[in-house]
This record gives sequence, structure tokens and C-alpha cells, in this order.
Amino acid sequence: MKHLAQAPGEQLDGSGIPAHERVDPFPRKVCIPFPLQRGSAGVRPEDAEEFAGGGGAGFGHGKLSVSYFVCGISYIGNHEEIETQGTKASTYIRHTTYDIRTTNVLKDPRPRYAMEVITVNQLILLPCAALAASVFLHACALKLFPELGLLDFPQRYGLWRKAIPYPTGLVAVVLFLLFFFAIQPLLADPWSTQHTGLVVSTVLLALATLLDDRRQLSAKVRLQVQVLCALIIFGTGTRIYSLTNPLEFLGFERIQLDTLVIPSPLLSDPSVVGALFTVLWLGLTINALNWFDGIPGQVSVLAVIGFLTIGGLSLSPRVGQPELALMSFLLAGIAAGGLLFDFPPAKVLMGDSGAMFYGLLLGVLTIYAGGKVATAFLVLGVPLIDFLIVIFRRIIKRTPVMRGGGKNEHLHHRLLSRGWSERQVILLTAVLGSVFGITALFLTTVEKFLAALVLFLIMVGLSRYSRT
Repeated sequence: MKHLAQAPGEQLDGSGIPAHERVDPFPRKVCIPFPLQRGSAGVRPEDAEEFAGGGGAGFGHGKLSVSYFVCGISYIGNHEEIETQGTKASTYIRHTTYDIRTTNVLKDPRPRYAMEVITVNQLILLPCAALAASVFLHACALKLFPELGLLDFPQRYGLWRKAIPYPTGLVAVVLFLLFFFAIQPLLADPWSTQHTGLVVSTVLLALATLLDDRRQLSAKVRLQVQVLCALIIFGTGTRIYSLTNPLEFLGFERIQLDTLVIPSPLLSDPSVVGALFTVLWLGLTINALNWFDGIPGQVSVLAVIGFLTIGGLSLSPRVGQPELALMSFLLAGIAAGGLLFDFPPAKVLMGDSGAMFYGLLLGVLTIYAGGKVATAFLVLGVPLIDFLIVIFRRIIKRTPVMRGGGKNEHLHHRLLSRGWSERQVILLTAVLGSVFGITALFLTTVEKFLAALVLFLIMVGLSRYSRT
């Protein structure tokens, strides 16, 4: 164990460059993963957000009142002792090759990393490898799935065409798990509790959706599995502690979700409100993408746009999480490979296995990015708002909320009835998702709220236009 205070110019990694001269390839606000011990420091959550730039925990964000490691990047810069409410704060900073303890809070908002965690070459080459692997495995599925009897049921939906390979969402799940295992050595905190929880939830959801694709599970069972997956993810430390209030004029800047805390050191003192929000958010992203899978290729397009947007956001100065960017770009490559096969006219169908998987990962990565719910809402605004509109219609008609079957409920079905082609509907989805998603990267919270209102009005207008 080495102390920075003992040798300010010491070479910690054998590079020959003093620690204070190493330059951060991904400048960001400093993320302080503290405290080392519960009850120490006396630092407020809002102070953590000032440094961390977000209210979530996962690949780099967290509040100061939790006692587990959440950052994943070592910072070496100006270590100046500061006081918060009269008490000195202590931090614990971990690196892949060594640990550093210091009794000082990092005050410099533009710290220098000890060494690069993720390189630019890795950010480019690994997603390209994921794309190539996805194309290869989807091509294999064209031949292997029919031999294994993994085909869709066109007659079930009144279609009179030849059955095609289904559900190829399994390819996406398997590829993600393989690449996620492979990149663990590159991460600053390999096989953290959060990573393990994500893998367990992904496998559980994949098994349930595979069974649903083949034998059709009840809506109740599907919902129970989704809630269980969300609770596993929350219980293993992937959480949103607060949200920025877009209506700041109401008198409070942040909406705190870390209330009604249940004392449990094993689960890092989970909060009831935080758990409820996580379940609702992940349930919304999972089901929104699944319900929007009425046209082949539509979910793949949204997934590519969503993951690229989150990846770009992760490399921005206000988030600065290259590890999260790598994970996002890997998923974008996997989804892009599938898009080449399920874009109309589709050669394969991803099924619930793919749609729910992408919905889960988009929701989780949003939390990893520091609770960027507003950004995700703009990227996925079309399926999310369509989901809410369909739910509203079902409530008005007093039909089961989680059971479909109604004619022309979703926007894409209604547009098809108006004479639109499948490709035209996908193009509309892609344009709206891209425009609002890219715009969200440069907007303030209030501006994102206004953009969401504009998107909502567009969706309502399209809904009225598509009435038959």
C-alpha cells in the first residue's frame, strides 16, 4: 500500500512519468467513491454529486453515505484537504494494480488518472469485433435454428409466410455475456457485485423470455420475472439515488430517491423509494421495447441509437466513464449485426428474448451513467410514449393492462394501416430517436424536459393522425 503524501513524484506503475504529470485521456469531473468506513466523513449527498456529476451507482457514480466501492478509476492530482460541515472527509481510491488511501478529498475538478483504463483502440476495435461476431453468429443461426426447430409461428399471428429462425435474441444475449466476461480484466473493478448482479439478471430474463417465445408465459409470470430481475440489479448496488428536478422553480433542485432506508449492511442499506423507482424504470424500458417489436428491425434500430448515445454521453466531460462507453459500443455492435438480418424483409426474428434484453440493458446503462433518465427518455421516447399511450387506452377501455391483442393499438400498427411501409415506420422511429437523442447530449435538464414535451406532442399528433 502506498501513500501519495509520502512521495508526490513517485512512479507508481513503472511508466517513468511522475503521477502528477500524467494526463487524463477522458477529462471528467472527479468521482469520489466514498466513504471507506460507514459513518466517517460526514459529507452530504449533494457534495458527492458536485464531484461525481450524477446520482446513480454502477460504473462510476454513487453517494457518500454508502460503504462500498463504486468508482473504478484512480485519480491522482491536487490532493488538498478541505472541510465539509467542519469535518474532514476521507476517500478510498482503487486501481487495477494498486490501492491508494488518502485522508484528503480530491478538490481539483479536472484530475489526472494514474494510467489509462480503457484505450481509444479498445473503444474502436472491440465493438468492431462484436459487430463481426454478431454478423457471423446470425448467419450461422440462419442454418442452425431450422435444424434445431427454432422457428417462429406465423400462423399464430395470422401471417401466411414461411417460418423463419426465431428467437435470435439469444445470439445477442450470448454475445454480450461472452464479451462482458472478456473485458473484465480491462475494468478497474472486475467482477464487482454490480457486474455479478447484471449477469444473473440477464441470464434469468433470457431463460424466461426463451420459454415465453416457445410456449407463451402468462403476463403475470413475465411481470414477476421482470420485477425479480430489477430487484437483483438494485440489491447488488446498481441504483439511482437522486434525480435532477426539471422544475427547479418549485423550490428544490433534486428529487431524492434514497428515502425510507432499510438498515442492512449486506445490501448497503437499500431504500424503498429507490427500489420502487428502479423496478418501475427497468420495467418501463423492458416492456416498451418489447411492445414496440411489432415490426422486424425496429427494436434493433432503437437499440443501436440508444447504445451509441449512451456511449457518447459516457465519453463526455460531465460523465467521463470510458468503461461504460466500451460496454455501450459493444452492445451497439451486437445490435447492428442483428439489424442486418431482421431489417425488412426480415430473415430472422429476435423475439422477446432480444427485445427485453435490449430494454433491460438500456435501462441499466442509464443508471450506470449517473441516472441520466431524461436523456434515455428522449432516445427511447417513441416506444416509451407509445407504451404509455397504449396503457392509457387499455385503462379507459377497462381491458387488462399487460395483455395485448387489441387491433392497431401501437403506433407502428396504426401507421401500417394508413398505408405506410415497414421501412417508412422504422425510418420515422430512427429519425425521432436520433434527433432527440443527439440533442439531449447538449441540453440542460430543463431543456430536456421541454424537448420531452415536444416529443410527447409529436407522438400525440401521430397517434391522432394514424387513427382508423
